[in-house]
Amino acid sequence: MTKEWLGRVVAVGRAGRYLIAATVCVSLLGGLALAEDPTVDDYIKALKPKLTRGLSRGTSGITPETRPESGVVSMHVNFEFNSARLTADAVAKLGMVRQATRSITIGSQKSVEWLVVGHTDAVGTADANRALSLERAKAVRNQLVTSNGVPEGTVYVWGAGKDHPIEKVDGPSEVNRRVEIFNCDVVPEDCRKAKETYGVSG
Repeated sequence: MTKEWLGRVVAVGRAGRYLIAATVCVSLLGGLALAEDPTVDDYIKALKPKLTRGLSRGTSGITPETRPESGVVSMHVNFEFNSARLTADAVAKLGMVRQATRSITIGSQKSVEWLVVGHTDAVGTADANRALSLERAKAVRNQLVTSNGVPEGTVYVWGAGKDHPIEKVDGPSEVNRRVEIFNCDVVPEDCRKAKETYGVSG
């Protein structure tokens, strides 16, 4: 379904075109692609769904070619090697995402839920990558659910491992190591499956 991170971001269009920035990039889906230094407002625009109807295809079915056009951010964030421990740089970057998700939540007339999906590259076994991607998704969720973030119980997680790469390579890939954050309005069935499988905490 989705992916992990490492200091840059890739914006993916529905047609499957990937816009990869050269330096510190953040990739915002939904037609937005910023070369660097995205603002909280940029994240808000990307995470607000432009559709009134969900396009969910099941948790294992959201691929780079079929993901929604809005309501999602795909980004790379630094973790310590082979672990789910976020670096200081990653925590700072996620602070802006936390502000964006909180702003959308406060401004909505209904409860807003979120799905964080972790991805890895193809190095390692399928089981190990799936476990690592899930733990990294949880680490990101913990940054969103704080005293100044979104309410606990509104963020779900999923570990996609190496199953849905952006870059079709059988080896190391910074592009494939990523995390995606979805507004559940655009992927309701995926959020339901993640909630049923992993709950909302832990």
